[in-house]
This record gives sequence, structure tokens and C-alpha cells, in this order.
Amino acid sequence: MDGLLHNADFAVTRTVKAVVQFGPNYVFHLAAAARIGFDSEYADKYAGSVDESDFGFLQRHRDLLTFGMGSGSDLVTIFLFLPAYFDLQSGAHFAEYFSLLDEGCATGAFRAFFDRYATKFERLSVWIAKAEFEKDLTGIVHHRETIGKLGEIVRRNLPAYRNLVWPVESAKMEEVSAAINKHFGTLDPISSWEKVTGIDYKLDCFRATLVSAIKNGPNADSLAYDTVVFHHDRPFDYMIQLIQHEIGSHILNETMRQVADLEKYEWQTLYAAYECLAKHYNQMLIGAEQLAYSLASLREEQFLPVYRSVHKAQPAITPRELLLRGLDCYLSGSLDP
Repeated sequence: MDGLLHNADFAVTRTVKAVVQFGPNYVFHLAAAARIGFDSEYADKYAGSVDESDFGFLQRHRDLLTFGMGSGSDLVTIFLFLPAYFDLQSGAHFAEYFSLLDEGCATGAFRAFFDRYATKFERLSVWIAKAEFEKDLTGIVHHRETIGKLGEIVRRNLPAYRNLVWPVESAKMEEVSAAINKHFGTLDPISSWEKVTGIDYKLDCFRATLVSAIKNGPNADSLAYDTVVFHHDRPFDYMIQLIQHEIGSHILNETMRQVADLEKYEWQTLYAAYECLAKHYNQMLIGAEQLAYSLASLREEQFLPVYRSVHKAQPAITPRELLLRGLDCYLSGSLDP
């Protein structure tokens, strides 16, 4: 099976870059230290970096803060994903952020919040329409008191993280980011994905945001069309292949949304089929059926053979048609397309 991944014989204008940022690492640190949805030795190591009463509050409200498999609880976006994507760096940044959220919760209007982060929301709109964010924020105004408390927790525990945790953890991640960036410096995976799917990538870069706190938690979490969070401490081939997978899943996301609009398929089944479709194309690009990462929890043993068989018989089939064929075969209980 020959790979289709392009070597760059020209200056790559749409970069794939691993980055190490304070903001994403800090908010996911709080989730990890409080064991919200996942647990690891990281929580044991840094348990003392979170105030005990704050730890208790986060634990009691964990049902509002969990995420994974393409979905999240009510406050995940405002507590984790937006601060991470905005890369809020200081107590003052977080104070402003939560103050604007509080104003919106009090009045029911979030215009000041959207105006303040307009540039970020413009890029986010490629992934999620502003109207969806407005709807989501309006839907959490009854959590105003809890959101205010979360803002206090974030500000209060930031100095301990900056002084005790960040110097240790950032050094580990910088080594990984350097290796990843060296690898992708000679490749043009975005163009390769465009060629194999026939779909254009919509922005000018793709960022793999490395986070050290999420071991045993959801990995490859999308913050935006151009930004995905990855746990840094995984085998190199796994990291490279999963980053390539995420580039493809984001290119294919609009196709998945079009199929979702048919209102014919249950979400978890559609999500599994979509992720497996991305892996199918990634196998083609890499030139191997056995990759370093598994989608066993997303039913790859059912979907991938169908995609391979159909694609071999119909090389010109579109991703949308292939996704629909995979879904219909799966739901009919037939692996014979």
C-alpha cells in the first residue's frame, strides 16, 4: 500500500505546527488535578497545586465540566475550550474574561464578550457558527453563580501553577514540539489531504497544542478548525499519525455536518463513522492499514473494511458518498457493500 503524503518541494504556506502554550495547559491542569472525568499520576503529583476547597467545588460540579467523544457538558466550553483557544495568560486576562461572561449572564446579552474576542471568534466561525455560541451562552445564564466561582478558582490557583508546575511541564513539551515540527517541516500534509478528499482546507495553518495534564483523558480534543489539543507523552509515530488524522477529520467535518442535517443517523453512530472515514483516508496517505493509533471504541472493525472495499471498487467516490455507504452498511448489519 503506497502512501500519498506529499514531500514539500516548495515553501509550505499552510503550516502544521506543534505549540506549547500556557493557557491551554493551565485550564486542563485544573481539570486533571480535580480528576474531572479522568485520573492519572499527574493528579497525584500536583494535587497540592490546587486549593483544597476549590478542588472540592470542581469535584461537586464535575457533571458540568466533563467532555469527550465529540460532546461536552454545559460549562466545558467556557471553562476549558474558549480559555484554551484564547490562550489566556494571566490573572488579569482571566478576570476580564469571566467579568464579561458575568455581564452577559446578568443581562442575557453577550455582545461585549463577542466584541472583545472578535478576532478569535472570526476564526472559530469556520468551525462553529457565532450563532451557535450565542445560543450556548444564552443557555447557561442560569449557571451564573457557578461560572463566577469558576472564575475565582481559575484566578486563585494560577500563581501556584505558574511557579510550581509550568517550569517542569513546559520543558518536557518543548522537546516534543521540536521533534514534531522538524518532522512536518519537510511535508505538506494539508495539500495531501486536499488531494485525497477533493475538499479544501479553510485556514492558513493547523496547530497541535500540546498539553501535559490529560493523560488517560480525552485526547485530540478540537478547540477550533485550526487547533487541536494533544497529550504530549505518546510514542512519536502515534503523535504524527494522530495529528494527520485530525487535519483530515477537520477537512471532513463539513461533510459530516451535511449528513447530520439529514437527521437520519443517531449522533454517536454518525460520529464513529466520520472518525473512521478520516482514518481510512489517513491509511491511504500513510500507505498502511495498521496505524499507531486505534479507533476501536469507534467501531473501526466495522467501518474500515467497508470504506476500503467501496473505495477500491469506486476510486472516484466522494467522501460524502463513502460516509453514507459506510453508515448504511453498518446499520443494515452487512459488511458487504
